[in-house]
Amino acid sequence: MRIVLAIAIWALCVGGVRLYLAHRDENRPAAPPAFERREAPGAYALELTTTFGWRPQSAEPDPFSLSGEPEAPTPPLRVQLDGREILAWTRELKPGEPVRAADIQGVKTGKNEFFIRALPQGEHAGARHAVRVRLFRDERPLADRTFWTEGALGLAETVSIEVEPEPRAPGEAEHAH
Repeated sequence: MRIVLAIAIWALCVGGVRLYLAHRDENRPAAPPAFERREAPGAYALELTTTFGWRPQSAEPDPFSLSGEPEAPTPPLRVQLDGREILAWTRELKPGEPVRAADIQGVKTGKNEFFIRALPQGEHAGARHAVRVRLFRDERPLADRTFWTEGALGLAETVSIEVEPEPRAPGEAEHAH
């Protein structure tokens, strides 16, 4: 009798789960419509100001390199927009002098993320430094943030902005997160 009762309970549980799985998608709400991201109107520019400097070193062969060829210096500043590189600074960098990337392409309506990587090198490595990031739309500021490097680790930060299809009135500012 116990065997029959165990089989009946097992069949009831398995049957209930099967019934649930067969009908669970019938009451699920429809997926929301896909949001189309279009190119945002306006001219976008990015300005970076650092408290550290950098001078490209002469490219000498690395004695430990497998190829023996001189390697390109690692840029102290890199910026990516949604995974696509928009700035890799390879020229001399002076403390306090702004570095500007004008006419940035690929800014879309909705959320955009700028990934900033700053790596102080040489005499500036290991110390704490600031990097000011300013983003402009039609020469009006959208975001203004200052980040600090963490010693020898440098800086790796993201600036997120929400871009609306049409620019707001001059008195209204867009939000940086």
